[in-house]
Amino acid sequence: MEEFTHIGIRRHRHDLRAFHADFTLRNWIVSKYPKTFVKVATEKLLIYALGRGKEWQDMPLIRSIQREANKGGNKFSALVLAVVKSKPFQMNTKVQPVNTSVTASSRTNSDKGNN
Repeated sequence: MEEFTHIGIRRHRHDLRAFHADFTLRNWIVSKYPKTFVKVATEKLLIYALGRGKEWQDMPLIRSIQREANKGGNKFSALVLAVVKSKPFQMNTKVQPVNTSVTASSRTNSDKGNN
């Protein structure tokens, strides 16, 4: 391959060994410790999805998500789908703070004359 493209732009050669090393390490971890890898990935994904830390009450949910992912071949898409289908994720809502201060514009006409 030439060093320049057809319009004179210099080509960059990337060192793919770093990518290969990352891929090899991931494959080794997944092949050597598949249950641990799926458990940790499930915990981290759930923490991100719920927007809070992991609690001891979450362990049955984490195990059920792991079982669902295992049925799906331990694919990342199976993990995400199991998290999305979980009740805590579906019922997770952010509570908006209630403004309790009363302003003059929010008072009704009947309130204005009664002090």
